[in-house]
Amino acid sequence: PYGQLFQAGALLGATYPESGVGLKQFWYACQPLMESGRLHYCDIHAHNLYLHAFAETGVIGLLFFIAFAAWCARYAWHALRSTRGSQ
Repeated sequence: PYGQLFQAGALLGATYPESGVGLKQFWYACQPLMESGRLHYCDIHAHNLYLHAFAETGVIGLLFFIAFAAWCARYAWHALRSTRGSQ
């Protein structure tokens, strides 16, 4: 099933690269792939965080997601470094 979900995320992302299928629309967009016989299993998300963001929000949303994740990691790194020096 995970391979099918990965394939569904990749197909949906490739089909709608600019905007994606829309937030919380993965399952609904995956249904036609099952009906056409391209997939045998579908779920509410792709079980891969980055692929899911790409399928639902497209390239732009994926870039924003990666930027937000990098910002959070940078913030955590600076908070950890400042905490270590005060002990």
